[in-house]
Amino acid sequence: MVKVHVLGAGVVLLLVFPAAFVDVATEELLDKSATAQIRVFGAGVWHNLVLGGIARIGVSFLPFLLWPFYTSGDGMVVVGVKDNSGVAGPAGLSVGDIILSVQGRNISSAFDWSTSLSNIVVDGGGGLCLRKKILVKSVSKIGSKVCCV
Repeated sequence: MVKVHVLGAGVVLLLVFPAAFVDVATEELLDKSATAQIRVFGAGVWHNLVLGGIARIGVSFLPFLLWPFYTSGDGMVVVGVKDNSGVAGPAGLSVGDIILSVQGRNISSAFDWSTSLSNIVVDGGGGLCLRKKILVKSVSKIGSKVCCV
């Protein structure tokens, strides 16, 4: 163990990386042997690596720690709407809206969202805006329904 006088210590958060620092008396440290100096400087690096590892583990547990602050998982949140979209405007969708159902089909996950939209196209639910490219693609028959491939 190397005994040096500690002038100060602290922890700082640089962007998202936590770091610890210790201010030691330089004159006292220079009086120690080279191996003792390396041990003091290596201890700082080692503690920062350990602190970074703890932070990494903490970040991996954030979804479990913060889950009560999110919605119950029902619906899909609108994160963006193009200005020229058919659903844009004062009476349409806006960022932050939660879509709970589409034409009577409940939405509770991304899988439900894609499945519901696919079923509406296959069932001929109407009311969907499709690009012209999709409409001119080859057509196939699934049972008695016709859909684009």
